Amino acid sequence: MVLVSMSIIFNSLVATLEERDKTSYNNHKQAVEYLLNRGIENGYASFWNANVNVFYSDGELLISPVNNFETMELQKHISSSRQYELNQSASQYFIWLTKEEEEKYGEKISNIVDKWFVGNITIYICIR
Repeated sequence: MVLVSMSIIFNSLVATLEERDKTSYNNHKQAVEYLLNRGIENGYASFWNANVNVFYSDGELLISPVNNFETMELQKHISSSRQYELNQSASQYFIWLTKEEEEKYGEKISNIVDKWFVGNITIYICIR
């Protein structure tokens, strides 16, 4: 009886996690499509959001990882210098934030010309 109960709980947990992951994946793909449709391919995100979204975009987005969105301190040690040069030269760029990052840094980011969000993701479109 205990094993049956544990099995039901485990299966319920797995189903919940799979649904959450599917929703997260769909939100990321929508954000990638939004950026590509707008022709904005260069941007910045936290380490965890930079790499996964380059993957989700099949390499069409060039996202430089940032340590701190307030100072825009870049994580140059984990990406090629060419990537940073290309992002720095773009006249229009995006900043990819989670809800928590937006709450912490959102008011400190300048040059925002547009804002878009889906789920836990906020995209700022900025100009230099």
